[in-house]
Amino acid sequence: MGTLRRESVSQFGTTLALTALTNSLADTEGGRILLNADIDANIVEIEAAFLVLGETVVLTDVTTFASIDAIREYFVATLNPQIEAAFATVTANDEYSMDDFEMDFDAEARLTAVTGKLGGFMDVETGPVDNNAFAFFLRPFGEIERYSGKKMWFEVAMEPGALADQAIFFGFAEEDALSRDMISDNCAALIGESYVGFRVLNDETGEVDAVYKLDAGTEVEVIADATNSGGLPATQRSDIVAGTVRKYGLRFDGRFTIEFFVDGYKVGSVEATDALFPTNVSFGFVFVIKTGTAARQSAAVDWARVAYEEVH
Repeated sequence: MGTLRRESVSQFGTTLALTALTNSLADTEGGRILLNADIDANIVEIEAAFLVLGETVVLTDVTTFASIDAIREYFVATLNPQIEAAFATVTANDEYSMDDFEMDFDAEARLTAVTGKLGGFMDVETGPVDNNAFAFFLRPFGEIERYSGKKMWFEVAMEPGALADQAIFFGFAEEDALSRDMISDNCAALIGESYVGFRVLNDETGEVDAVYKLDAGTEVEVIADATNSGGLPATQRSDIVAGTVRKYGLRFDGRFTIEFFVDGYKVGSVEATDALFPTNVSFGFVFVIKTGTAARQSAAVDWARVAYEEVH
């Protein structure tokens, strides 16, 4: 019997706090999510985590709220502005960690709510120095294992802030790649670790390519310019556009096929039987952006969803 394990970084801005709260949620009972007394301990954990940034984030006693929805609304209305204030004043390289969710960034990186957008739509912005980068990621939680029956997928809704000297990657990657250094300096390539997902490089900033690579091997480009793929309706084919959200996804079927999607349409696939494909590698999820010049670059992320099916 399969159990679907969901690791989610959806509503990115509120996730920083909500991730810590997962330890406070008992199993569902009759469709209701129950809270327990450990929430107070998690609130202390959240506040302590932000002290790493040299900032104070003060939370009220959430045990006074009647439901998870009430807590979530509080985080959106009250915690998000404090998160933004904290990141706006980061002055040194730092790493933020809470459970399996982490962020890694260079000096003066910024994390801000996108103007006019609701529900945790966050702008991820590098520092202003050449090769500055910003990454958020989940630690390894699953493998693409042939004939295992263990399905695995992700989907990301994102928009580039500009089509400039930069690089972006989002997808599955092995643990050694889970950092702001996953993209090589000058934004022309990814580093030599195992990964599978989507990338934008500075030689073609208007194109998103679907790729994979086995550690120390040669990168394979499955789909070049995925947003112009023939798998999309003709009216939806175009280069990526600054400030325009598109959805990108990957799905492993639990047997041997990995499919790639743009805006819900299948744009290509590859079989994990390829000797160059990174099977049986413990994967986490990462979103990383790097600037290739002495200027800030950014990408806005509405949500990222990740799932892995554990078969018992």
